[in-house]
Amino acid sequence: LNLESLKGLSEIELQEAILSLDLSKNLIKKMPSSLFPHLVDLDISHNPIEQLPHTMIKGLAHLKRFVAHGTRIREIPEDFFQTSPALEEVNLANNQLDALGPKLLQPLVRLQKLNLTRNNLSHLDPEALCNQTDLTLLRISHNKLRKLPSHLSRALTSLET
Repeated sequence: LNLESLKGLSEIELQEAILSLDLSKNLIKKMPSSLFPHLVDLDISHNPIEQLPHTMIKGLAHLKRFVAHGTRIREIPEDFFQTSPALEEVNLANNQLDALGPKLLQPLVRLQKLNLTRNNLSHLDPEALCNQTDLTLLRISHNKLRKLPSHLSRALTSLET
């Protein structure tokens, strides 16, 4: 969107024009239940958000990058990523996540980068990363993990070590 040449824009044109939305470093406490349908990149980092509506990214079939770094998220609805299979990068670092549901990440078959650093994770369900064969970066430091699922090294064939 080039604001210098903008003369007028309907709501529909605006929805189609916005591909990247950076809402980081604001005071947003609650996210809307839906967003612009053509988003490719969404950053809601550093907001006092505690919950993500399960429909927030529903219908964002083109979304490739989702960043919710440094919020106050404690849990993510199991079906949150269900309709966003194009996601390649998810950053949930510096939150208060205690667990990830076993089916949360399964729809993300194109996922390449996953950052879960600095949460309260004490366990990774063996099913949580079973479909992520393209994953090359997995950051899980500064959690309460004592061991990783045994299948992780076999399932994540593209993971760079």
